[in-house]
Amino acid sequence: MIFYLNKTYEQVISHIDYVDKEDLDLVNHLSGKQQKYLKLSFKNIQDFMNVRGDMQIIVQRNQKNRET
Repeated sequence: MIFYLNKTYEQVISHIDYVDKEDLDLVNHLSGKQQKYLKLSFKNIQDFMNVRGDMQIIVQRNQKNRET
């Protein structure tokens, strides 16, 4: 995933970091179990909004595929 983001959006993403966070959507989110997430930093808000729109389409498609 990180290679795809670097290759596709190398002009707009400043850097990508891994961050450990608790997933509050999980049923047992109080257990303290942490997962790795990607933290994307952008050069400006417009770049963020453009990448966010592209990512939302991909996420919706993946969620639809997971249901079937």
